[in-house]
Order: sequence, then C-alpha cells, then structure tokens
Amino acid sequence: MNRRLMLWTFFISLIIVLLSPFLIPVKVTSFSELKVLKFGFPFPFIEQTSNIIPAREDFPLRLTMQNPLEHVTQILLGNFALSVINVMVFYLACWYVIKMIVMKRKRATKLDN
Repeated sequence: MNRRLMLWTFFISLIIVLLSPFLIPVKVTSFSELKVLKFGFPFPFIEQTSNIIPAREDFPLRLTMQNPLEHVTQILLGNFALSVINVMVFYLACWYVIKMIVMKRKRATKLDN
C-alpha cells in the first residue's frame, strides 16, 4: 500500500469517528445507564454525565451529546484510537475487495475480446 492511500484512509477514518458522537444517538433503557452516557462509534470514546430525570414510562430514550461545558465530559483516548484503527481497517478492506472485483472484471473483458 502506498503512503498516500494510507494517509487519505486515516483522515477519512478520523473524520468519521470524530463526527460519530454527534450523528449517532445513544439508546438508554434504564436509570443506571442514564448516569453516564457513552458516545462514539464503533467503540464509545466519550463519557458524559447526565442529570436528566425522566419518568419510567419514557424509556427507552434516545439521547445525543449535551453541551460539554454544562456536563462533565471525559474522552477515552484508547477507545478513540481503537475506533480510528477499526474504521481504517474496514475502509481498507472494502477498498481492497472493490479493487479486486474491478480487476477481475477487467481481466474477464480482456479475455473475451
């Protein structure tokens, strides 16, 4: 693999992971899960405390990130790094599979001619 492809894959993975807490809501099914909300994809890398007190019949809740200035927010760097690497490997695997399919089709059309 060349460096340019790896660099682009890293940046795309980094952007996807950084946007994931804002785009993917968290599903909360109990009061214990409501104390600390975990955001991020594929591994939760942001933990945020919550002071929401819903009624029992409101569960399950879907919540998005709240203002970090008003709620204690912690970033888990290990999970963040794992998320970026995981998305990067998935992206590269998809790229490789698509490349192989395209190459097989090109070879098949050359043989047919």
